[in-house]
Parts: sequence; C-alpha cells; structure tokens
Amino acid sequence: MEENTLSGYVFAEQLSQIMRLYFARAYVLLQNVDVHPGQLPVLHVLEKHDGLSQKELGDLLCVKAPTVTVMIKRMERLGMIERKHDENDQRIYRIYLTARGRKIAERVKRMMMQMEQELLFQFSETEIVLLRRFLEHIRHNLSVLISKDQERNMVTEILSSIPEHNSLV
Repeated sequence: MEENTLSGYVFAEQLSQIMRLYFARAYVLLQNVDVHPGQLPVLHVLEKHDGLSQKELGDLLCVKAPTVTVMIKRMERLGMIERKHDENDQRIYRIYLTARGRKIAERVKRMMMQMEQELLFQFSETEIVLLRRFLEHIRHNLSVLISKDQERNMVTEILSSIPEHNSLV
C-alpha cells in the first residue's frame, strides 16, 4: 500500500492547484452572470432546500455565521435571495431564492455542466465513474475525520485560522 500512496505534500499540492484552476475557470464563466464562484454552493443548496435558516445554511456549507451573513447580504443586494422572518420565531431569518435568483441558479447550473464537460474531456465513462467514486471516498474519509475532530472541538478553531477557507465562500 505504501508504494501506491502519494506524498502528502504532492497530493495536497495537486488538490490545491485543481481548486485554484477550477475557481479561475468558474470565475471567467460566471463574470457575465454577476455571481462569484464562492456563491455557487449557496445557490445550489437553496435551489434544493429553499427557506433554510442562516444557521442551517452555514451548517450545510460548513462555514461560520459571519461568513454566511456576508454572503447573504451580498446576494440579497444583487436580488438573488431574500430574507424573511421565521413565522414561529422572529429571531430567525429564512433564506429564499428570488425569481431572479432561480433564473441565475438555472443559468449557472448549465454553465457548471459545460465546465464539467470541459474538465472531463477525453475521459472514458469508466474513468469518470472511477473518479467520482474516488472523490466520494476521499470526501467520506475527510467527513469522518472532521466529525471526530469536532467531537474534540478542534475544527472551529482551525477553520477560523485559515484565511483561504473563508475567501472561497
């Protein structure tokens, strides 16, 4: 097994480069839509689960409350989302996509599908299935580790100390 394992630095560097390039390409595609790549997860989540509280949205996106607040305010100014008080608890705001936000989300979805086709150009169907399986396996492994870390109250401190984490959103 050891011989098949990449050095941690090589693997981390590859992931980092892929994410930087992915966001650079997404930024180019999204310029005409007035959407920042970091807002993609918000659009995606709200498209599936409209009416989440800010806390629920932050939990699903794995970002802290102040980051969610900044994202929500920006997207609200752009007319993509609206905040409404919860009917049962006026302290809670529910986040909804506006009609404009839904149109943008649909357009962005098409753009991301185009980008996925570009990224996977000349991959066989088998390679695509394997890649998705490998990525899901890595995501699962990290989720398990993060859950264990959260039990030890380590993640919150670490995430808040990583400037890149907050700038992606």
